Amino acid sequence: MFAQIENIHLTVLQGIIAFFIVGIPTAVGVVYLVKSLHTKPSPKDVQNESLKHYATKEELKDHLKSDDAVHAQIFDKIDTKIEELRRQIYERINKMESDSQESRRRLHRDVDTVGKDVAAIKSFTQTNNDQIQRLDDKLEEKTKNIYDKLDDLIKRMADL
Repeated sequence: MFAQIENIHLTVLQGIIAFFIVGIPTAVGVVYLVKSLHTKPSPKDVQNESLKHYATKEELKDHLKSDDAVHAQIFDKIDTKIEELRRQIYERINKMESDSQESRRRLHRDVDTVGKDVAAIKSFTQTNNDQIQRLDDKLEEKTKNIYDKLDDLIKRMADL
């Protein structure tokens, strides 16, 4: 039983310590928060405070003029760069078109030359084929004549 009483005293003591460690600072924070929410600054304080954060009308006009000048310079630079890039693109396109036309001219010239060469080779081949055919015909005729003579010679020898 004495142990139970001792445990109860220990629990109460721990609760008191917790209150001082956690409860009092929390209570103080809540009181400060409530006080700050219900306290309204005076209009004079608000005006003075707002003047610290905002520029005068004259300063604003000067700032806007300055911004307009800076923006105009930036847009002028952008426009100049765009025109320069357009010019470069048109130059490249024109050069590519010119190169393409020259390439096509060379290609057509080369194809024409190849066509003429092929025609010449075809003509030469046809002439050679004609000559070979004539030589083949002559050779066949002479071979036939030789066989005919050989047959006659064999018949004559057989008759002897």
